[in-house]
Amino acid sequence: KHPSWTVKEGEVLRWVLSEAQLRAFLDFEVAPAREGSGGGQRKGLTRCRDLFVVQCLTGVRFSDLQQVVDRFNEDPDQLDLRITTRKTHKPVTIPVHPWIREIADRYPEGMLPNAGTGQRFNRCLKRAAWESGLFEGTLQKPASMTADNGPQSV
Repeated sequence: KHPSWTVKEGEVLRWVLSEAQLRAFLDFEVAPAREGSGGGQRKGLTRCRDLFVVQCLTGVRFSDLQQVVDRFNEDPDQLDLRITTRKTHKPVTIPVHPWIREIADRYPEGMLPNAGTGQRFNRCLKRAAWESGLFEGTLQKPASMTADNGPQSV
């Protein structure tokens, strides 16, 4: 409840990604770490990039993303996933987009990686978005929410 820890709804900027932008983000090759920091793969950025795309394809909140991962990993051949949302406690059936299987195939045994914590996910996602170029002129139209009809281009 601390005032500096909250964000007013009007201060939140939302972006709308086209299918081509989402695909470009998914195909973005995460650069290895700098020499002085070990120089290895940056699996956290790759994982967040991939799971963000899964999140976009399923339309779930981060709080429900792990359920999507778990249901998919139970049977990667299923056509849809059934979860119960944490916010509304309602059952939801989500079709499995072909890209989700493609993403899973990038990981051992064709399983999606765990979502991890929201704080780390957001930090890695922001870094991946900057490095991929999503914020460098490719997204020109922010979206704003209107009470009557959802996202609007401004």
